[in-house]
Amino acid sequence: MRLFVMFCCAVLSIPRLFPSLMMHNKLPQYINLCHSVKCFSMLTLATSWFGVFPLNEVFINRKLDEVCPAFSMIGHTFSVDSILILKLFLDPDFQNNQYVIISPNRKRTLDTKDMDAMTHITLRGIYPPLPTFFDEHEDMDIDTLQRHIAGLAETGIAGYVLMGSNGEAVHLSGEEREQVIAAAREAAGPNAQLIAGCAEQSTRATLRNCEQAARNGADVALILPPFYYKSAMNAQALIAHYGEVADGSPLPVVIYNMPANAAGIDLDTAVVCALAAHPNIIGVKDSAGNMAKLAEIVATTSGDHAAYKPGRFSVFAGSAGYLLPALAVGAVGAVAALANIFPREVCRVQELFAAGQLEEARQLQARLVPANAAITTIYNVPGLKAGLEMTAGYGGRPRSPLQSLSAEQRRHLATLLSRVAPVTP
Repeated sequence: MRLFVMFCCAVLSIPRLFPSLMMHNKLPQYINLCHSVKCFSMLTLATSWFGVFPLNEVFINRKLDEVCPAFSMIGHTFSVDSILILKLFLDPDFQNNQYVIISPNRKRTLDTKDMDAMTHITLRGIYPPLPTFFDEHEDMDIDTLQRHIAGLAETGIAGYVLMGSNGEAVHLSGEEREQVIAAAREAAGPNAQLIAGCAEQSTRATLRNCEQAARNGADVALILPPFYYKSAMNAQALIAHYGEVADGSPLPVVIYNMPANAAGIDLDTAVVCALAAHPNIIGVKDSAGNMAKLAEIVATTSGDHAAYKPGRFSVFAGSAGYLLPALAVGAVGAVAALANIFPREVCRVQELFAAGQLEEARQLQARLVPANAAITTIYNVPGLKAGLEMTAGYGGRPRSPLQSLSAEQRRHLATLLSRVAPVTP
């Protein structure tokens, strides 16, 4: 028995002694070697002896049962340079396998019973899409980003969205995107939900952003449809794009439907519902404001159809301006820019709705509409940053070619925001 234990531990030390073995073309053989000597029962003990094993390739969305029958897991291989396997727990019949995976910024536990359980993250509540802050030279202002995250932490929000439309994702380099996610994870802590905008105009570049987001601590990838070749983006092309991204992404995917920022492309009900059946697509943020479409998506994806498991696909309003109507047709929250400025008030709408206090919810919703319009459709990103300056004392300028608000625009914005709470123009 002692010799057997020593042999198992020697096998398990291979990744530490020979890191090149952990490349994609070698790891299946290593797993098969472990399986062939029946040493899976020793993995938990051995990992406690040897610590964590750095992997250059982490098997998340690949059919591992093809390379090792002991693993019954659907998924895909993706490159994550700095993710570590901490421990592996196996029950006797291999039906409830669990990995505890740790990245430099946080720990996450993934149930690998199947792809759905492994990628499922419960999304519900209010998520402010954070601005990306810049100094007077338009360089990144990480300190203000982290200050903003800390200020929102105890306001009732469910998590944070990074590098969406309000985050000026299109103005950021790849290195800056990495800095934003890493800094946000550091400020938010290991348990906060981070949704990172990862969209690009090509499928390959979108996948690269998803991998980068995973490396730096994001939980979910938010994907706007490609739109540069708008005339070619029919339902077939869009379903193929999202399907390939979801197949290859190390993070679960939320569809981002925002016609105003996608050359007018508006994902219809049929496309969204077809994509919702993919096990790695877990929600949609819809900024089109079409309540009939939201209602139809909710009804389809929450029904008895075998393709949709109850509670797995989350529908979100893309604005606080129609949060209450969206909740009424079955949405579970919102990605709302106004929650950067008035997080408690936006969260309160959902709380009142959940408590059945509909009249109070309606009154609060009505108060929020003008302020929401001011920082979205009227003044957009510069308005959001100016609003933060008025309410929190920071905000700064957007990156060119966006321009800061004029003095007259700031006065108008202050008037609209003051209908919700006092502000300093």
